[in-house]
Amino acid sequence: MLEGVRVLEFGQYAAAPYAGMVLAELGADVIKIEPPGGDAIRHWAPRIETTHGAESGAFFTFNHGKRSVELDLATAGGQQAARRLIETADMLVENNRPGVMKRFGLDYGSVREINPRLAYASISGYGQDGPRRDDSGFDLTLQARVGLMTTSGPATAGAAEPLKIGVPLVDIGAGAYAVFGLLAVYSAVVRGGGDFVDVPMQATSLVQMSLLANRYWLTGELPEPMGTAHPLAAPYQAFRTRDGHLAVAAGNESLWRRVVRVVGLPELSGDPRFATLALRAHHQAELAAVLERRLVTESTRVWEDRFTAAGIPCSAVQDLSQALADPQVLHRGLVEEVEHPRLRTLKRLGFPLGFGELAPQRLARPPDCGEHTAELLREVGMAEESSADPPAPGSTPTPTPTSATSDRGWTRHREQEP
Repeated sequence: MLEGVRVLEFGQYAAAPYAGMVLAELGADVIKIEPPGGDAIRHWAPRIETTHGAESGAFFTFNHGKRSVELDLATAGGQQAARRLIETADMLVENNRPGVMKRFGLDYGSVREINPRLAYASISGYGQDGPRRDDSGFDLTLQARVGLMTTSGPATAGAAEPLKIGVPLVDIGAGAYAVFGLLAVYSAVVRGGGDFVDVPMQATSLVQMSLLANRYWLTGELPEPMGTAHPLAAPYQAFRTRDGHLAVAAGNESLWRRVVRVVGLPELSGDPRFATLALRAHHQAELAAVLERRLVTESTRVWEDRFTAAGIPCSAVQDLSQALADPQVLHRGLVEEVEHPRLRTLKRLGFPLGFGELAPQRLARPPDCGEHTAELLREVGMAEESSADPPAPGSTPTPTPTSATSDRGWTRHREQEP
């Protein structure tokens, strides 16, 4: 879909790297610009032992299908190399703090002079202007800032402890919004020129609170942790069964009538506490207690089969190993295996969307740091010479791939024997 489109990613950790990987899955040629030593997440756990020493499994997550160039943007040579690459790009995504790219002369205002058709997205904690512009933003701190931590956790009678959501929802959401913006700008390029996309992680995560915000504006009620329950509907939560938990989402009257029939409790239909959706939500603790007394008499599998047969949305609460082995996941081929020269194979979760005729790109392994520096700089005419000294004859290679910084600000990757 994006064949022939070149994307430069000046990204570390998760948000911009996730955006870059999605664009690679859509067929773009994604070039990851890394600082000396590489993306900081290359040093995160889990550390996987290979023939070249320990490598970061965390880095693998969001960096499949890219080419890596290692540049020191603090040098004139590194900035020159970056600008030459930008001249050839269709899109650029970065997640530095506001002002960092300008310090290197690589902000949108500067590079639009050399590439006016560029779609340029900047992901940051709070955006490019405003009172928090210069504050750093990480998934944890943004979950705290936008109120997400006050909505999750078990229902409690007193003040609840804040609870972090267990996945980097803020990072991935910001990366996804960056992709939306870049694709929108790219589709408008034919009308004359590129544009800048400001992607504040605070905003992209706060809009995910829209349902709760709307309720607050209308009623003045602040959200509180409710376990798996829903503030506006019931039964709409996970219930205990004899051997586990079953999540049931009966968010309308038709589904409620089916629940009553499946669990064999016709008296619930005449109970005034449960006569409407709003009343069931108001009395959901009492409703959950009644339903669980019935559900704990049978296994999760039995109830899941019965609810599914009645057309009631439900699911057994699965752990990650069960989720990855789910027959629907296997049917769609979402778990992919990728060849790796030192680990034999890596597993990754592939592109989640399906298309009628077009197909997402099946991605290659994540690149080693600086692996494609010489290759890409040759493409833009900058690799004729290098002051990087080759290893001395007879010297012992280091156990990991290395790169040597030249006086031109870029590095040449030296592959070791596999």
